[in-house]
Amino acid sequence: MNYHDKKIVYRFFFKGKTIATEDVLKGKENEVYFMLVMLTNFVDTVNCTHSSAYFTSRNNPDVVCEGLNKTKTDEVDYTAFITASRDEYAIINMRLFNLKSGRIILIAPQKDRTLRSLQLNDPIMSSEEVTNYINETLKRENVKLFFDDKGNI
Repeated sequence: MNYHDKKIVYRFFFKGKTIATEDVLKGKENEVYFMLVMLTNFVDTVNCTHSSAYFTSRNNPDVVCEGLNKTKTDEVDYTAFITASRDEYAIINMRLFNLKSGRIILIAPQKDRTLRSLQLNDPIMSSEEVTNYINETLKRENVKLFFDDKGNI
């Protein structure tokens, strides 16, 4: 998606409601347990080589996802998981995030090839709510300042 004169890509992962999560989800059919929203300068609209992702629930109700987003010069890899006991973490380029502090991670690659991140602690959302969430979140002042920083790619 276009964002001012830049590009934003995002990927989210969700798991379905279970008996154990009915009280947490409050009527939602699923929950987004991890979302990565990233600034990029590379989007391959033909072969989609700028992004890849994989999700598994081989240990259901524990679920894990992993993926990769590219810029022109670097890659940002990530893994995230949520367990039946509601432990939830993400690792983004070897940086650990406790998702209890927020399931949405914004990433802004820097011109000096480092990464900046901003973790958002918003209410649990379903997959159906993601598009509206992204559109509204990108209008927030702190998010605009984060993605428009002069050190960003």
